[in-house]
Amino acid sequence: MKKLLLTVALICLCYTSNSYAETYLKRMYQGCAKWNDYQKNENILFVKGEFANMRACKSYIEGWVGAGYASGIAVVRNAKDLVSSSVVGCRKKGVFINDPQPEIVSRLFVKFLDDNPKNFSRATGNVLDDALNEAYPCY
Repeated sequence: MKKLLLTVALICLCYTSNSYAETYLKRMYQGCAKWNDYQKNENILFVKGEFANMRACKSYIEGWVGAGYASGIAVVRNAKDLVSSSVVGCRKKGVFINDPQPEIVSRLFVKFLDDNPKNFSRATGNVLDDALNEAYPCY
């Protein structure tokens, strides 16, 4: 009986975390799409929840890009002559070859999900990583 209850509990937890990840990614997608619209026209109107979603997307991407820069800088300091990759592009001898700004990352994120809707069940960070790797390969 304990094994059955444990199995049911684990299945519920897995389903809950996967469905939450999908819901979160959809919220991020909607927020980034609104941010992209806002970049084109700052006079757009917001319906309930859209501004919060836009701020969530913007905050997430700015934090993600900032962490990527910090990660890339740490790698370059350890091997200055090597090409190292980061979530924000490639570095060679301390200079970014690809240097996307958060506004561009938002556009790439929305475009990647539009082109690959099956990715809505994945984690946001993995989707962002794949979107940038597709747009800015290091090779």
